[in-house]
Amino acid sequence: MKRVISCLVGTILLLSSISFSSLATNGGIQTCASLCGDCNRGEMVQTSIERSSWYSVGYIPCSYNKPNYNDTIKRRTITAVYECTYCHRGESNTHYEEEVVHDHP
Repeated sequence: MKRVISCLVGTILLLSSISFSSLATNGGIQTCASLCGDCNRGEMVQTSIERSSWYSVGYIPCSYNKPNYNDTIKRRTITAVYECTYCHRGESNTHYEEEVVHDHP
């Protein structure tokens, strides 16, 4: 059980470090720290990013403790497209962003 939890925590840390390792931008193209999995020569660089519109996915009790009111949980999809600088292979990464909206009196 400890081994499963350790692997899960390690995977989460690895995925979060990958997403935060590419913070520097160069003219709208964001460099990713990984080498291409096909050619092992070029770097994977972000060529575009798309964000969907926010949509409701659920409700929770009001965060300000107002009785009979719910806050809305909203989500949007974010898709980043990467391309190898050497062989031009492309790949994408999709994740979700959520927010809680206090949209009532």
